[in-house]
Amino acid sequence: GPLRSRTDFVLPDLAVDPASRGARARLALTYYAVSSANCTEATCLLDVYLVTSRTGGARWTRPRRLNPQRMRLTWLAQTSSGRMVGDYTGTVFSGRRVVSVHVQARPPQGDRFNEATYAFSLNLP
Repeated sequence: GPLRSRTDFVLPDLAVDPASRGARARLALTYYAVSSANCTEATCLLDVYLVTSRTGGARWTRPRRLNPQRMRLTWLAQTSSGRMVGDYTGTVFSGRRVVSVHVQARPPQGDRFNEATYAFSLNLP
């Protein structure tokens, strides 16, 4: 994101396609974005994104939001360190695909959290 962005980018996971190299290296980055570094638990929104590069990181695709609905922090499980999606993020290349494994939360169902690990697969051009 822009250097002076109010968005806070966190929990990045970077993958390099082992079949590529140098200026033509394929990269994939999964990351979370918090709506503002100054938000509160009640106002923060969380999204997970995937971007890719075919130029060794010189240029990146537009971010692709992977969660269908913006997540509220209050939807996330409470831990002794605060609310968390955990560190269950992984980005890998598999043949001509990139796969992003990440956590998404949806509105709680009654008094039960609705948080799970998902995998998103994208064909590479």
